[in-house]
Amino acid sequence: MSTKADHPPDDGKVYMLERNYLASARLNLQHFLWKTSFNFTIHPSISPSLSSHASIADIGTGTGIWLFDASRDLPSAHLTGYDVDLSQAPHSSWLPPNTSLQQWNIFDDPPKEAVGKYDLVHVRAMVLVVNRDTVRPFLRKVLKMLKPGGYIQWEDADVMAKHVKYPRSDGVESAGTPAAPALEALAAQTRALAQQDWLYSLPELLREEEFVEVSLTKYGDPDYLVRAFNDVNMLVVEEFARKMEGLGKSEEARGLSERVVQASREAEGGPGLSTPRVCCVGRKA
Repeated sequence: MSTKADHPPDDGKVYMLERNYLASARLNLQHFLWKTSFNFTIHPSISPSLSSHASIADIGTGTGIWLFDASRDLPSAHLTGYDVDLSQAPHSSWLPPNTSLQQWNIFDDPPKEAVGKYDLVHVRAMVLVVNRDTVRPFLRKVLKMLKPGGYIQWEDADVMAKHVKYPRSDGVESAGTPAAPALEALAAQTRALAQQDWLYSLPELLREEEFVEVSLTKYGDPDYLVRAFNDVNMLVVEEFARKMEGLGKSEEARGLSERVVQASREAEGGPGLSTPRVCCVGRKA
């Protein structure tokens, strides 16, 4: 697909994670962990306003897993998943009857048939795709896709807040917790590379783009899911390392892979790498 001037073409190097069966399994696991953390698929401030026949878009649909969850909650709704690459999504014959998939590069204009169509546009995990220069043009495209009064629900990883979570005893971090230098190094390395300060400005950006009823909520890892979230984080780092290897950065990739091995051993003692999440919602005026 062609791309516009607000972003360079998607040449496979912009997206620094993989698109294969391992990445798909990780995305599906990640979805259910996020859903458990949020305790919703569609935000509770939005769901009462949606009719049973609502039109819903899922941008960056990936494996389609959020789309399929939402389709069960609203079996009479019409749901469309958009992605620049649909290779991780199921074959069309496996889709729920009220869902469809369409290829779309978010740096292009929205498809003509999508303009003014949707009651809800769901966005997830765009921190590795958009940046401070492209987030506003992207929001304007979402605005075009929404009906008057339609909602945006944007969930993302707060990579700048990545940290190591340690076991607690009676609400206090245990003084006897073993050191976790590899986990701490992974957290620090990720924070240093993160350029997603725009994520905290999403409410302001939405208001400037004519959205109302805007809110942003932060979510951490429930204690009983610390290990599960840690393991997903390890999978993400491994994907990143393999992608770096493919880009010719062999030394950096090898260092990351070795650190993951050490960090995984540290996690057996209780600590876990945690990436908080945010959910920002707003309504088109």
